[in-house]
Amino acid sequence: MVMRNQLLLVASALSMFTSSRIADACGSYRPEPQVFRLSSHFIVGMGTGNHRRTFVMIDESAPAKGLAWKQLAPMSYDSTQIALGKPLASPLTFTLVGPSGARVVTTRKHVFLKRTFSIPSLNYCLLGRWLRHMPGTLRHASITAAPRKPFECTVGWIAHYTIGVVFALVFVVLTAGDWLARPTLLPALLYGIGTVVFPFFIMQPSFGLGIAASRTANPTQARLKSLVTHAVFGVGLYVCALGVAYVLRVHACQRHAAHAAGQRG
Repeated sequence: MVMRNQLLLVASALSMFTSSRIADACGSYRPEPQVFRLSSHFIVGMGTGNHRRTFVMIDESAPAKGLAWKQLAPMSYDSTQIALGKPLASPLTFTLVGPSGARVVTTRKHVFLKRTFSIPSLNYCLLGRWLRHMPGTLRHASITAAPRKPFECTVGWIAHYTIGVVFALVFVVLTAGDWLARPTLLPALLYGIGTVVFPFFIMQPSFGLGIAASRTANPTQARLKSLVTHAVFGVGLYVCALGVAYVLRVHACQRHAAHAAGQRG
C-alpha cells in the first residue's frame, strides 16, 4: 500500500534493502529487519492546510555540492533544510510500527536533510490550542493529546507576535526611553535571555513538558534552543532600536533646522 502522503527518504537507496541475497548453501533469503529513526516536521500550509511530513532517516552524508537547499517548514523556527536527491532506481518499502498499529509504505523519492538542532520547534498551533482551552484548562498532561480547537493555528501565530510586541514595549518602558535614544547591545541581549523564564516556568509546564523542558527527550538541548531563540530576540530589539534612534535623530535635526530658519526669517 502506498501512503497517501508519500514518505520521503533521507539517503541513497541501498540494494541490500530491497533485493534477496544469496547465502553460500542456504538459498535466497531476505535481510534481517532493520530499525530506522523517523524525523517528523509540522508544516504550516498557505492554501493546502497544515500537515506533518515524516522522513525515514538513513545515515548518509549529503553531497558537498550540487544540491538546492531550502527551508523545510517556512513560517516557523524549525531550521531544518531540505534538498531533493535523484529518484530511487527502484521502490523502497518500509513497515512503520507505532501505537496505532503497523503500516506499509513505498516510495521512490529521495531527499537530504540538514538541521542545527535535532529537536522540534514550538508548534504555534499548539500555542493556540493552549490559549483556546482557557480559562477552563491551564495545565495539560500533554498538549498534543488535548482536543483540537477551531482557528488554533491562527490564534497561535497572532499570540506569538503579540507577545513579542508586548515584551518589546515593556523593555522600552523599563529603560525609561533613554536606551531607545542611545541603544546598546548588552541590555537588550540580557533582557531577551531573561524572557526565557516565561516558556521555562509557564508555557512548558502547562504544555506537559515539565519545568524548563524537564520531561522532554533531551532537556539540555531543548533549554539551549530556547536560550538561543530568546537571545536572538534580544539582538532583534537592539537592531530595531538602532533604526528607531536613527529616525529620531533625523527628525530632531529637521525640527532644529526648521526652527533656525524661522528665527532668521
